[in-house]
Amino acid sequence: LITFRQGTSRAAYGGLIFAQALAAAENTVDEKLNINHAVALLVDISLPIQYHVRRVRDGRSFCTRTVEAVQEGKIAFTMQVSFNVVEPDAAVHQDTMPKVPSWNELMCMEDLVPWLKTEIAEGLLVEKRLKFYENQANQNPGYLFEVSLTTL
Repeated sequence: LITFRQGTSRAAYGGLIFAQALAAAENTVDEKLNINHAVALLVDISLPIQYHVRRVRDGRSFCTRTVEAVQEGKIAFTMQVSFNVVEPDAAVHQDTMPKVPSWNELMCMEDLVPWLKTEIAEGLLVEKRLKFYENQANQNPGYLFEVSLTTL
């Protein structure tokens, strides 16, 4: 093992150890599986390393391996690696935002009540929330947030 630093450091370059442990785990799984997750610890560069791979689980889409890096009979490094088959996304967690008017194009509370009454008279809306909006429109203008509404 070689570290990128010269000098008296006995710490191994973590990327090299990680890569070797990962390669050992990858050699035990089907090539259609890709790495999903891995966690690693440190080892000593002055000692040879043996990698012991344990098959934790083999499923159709996911499999798991535990890799132990052993130095002088002691576990110096442990890695658990999860592999998975690349699949199309099962769920999309984000919708495209709709086009909405700018805040200054929206109806203020004072204009809302007459508009609501017209919509109710034409049978397009029900009166359920009209009283609430009337109270909001008639409050003192010192409230913290101005409510602007859209008909989208």
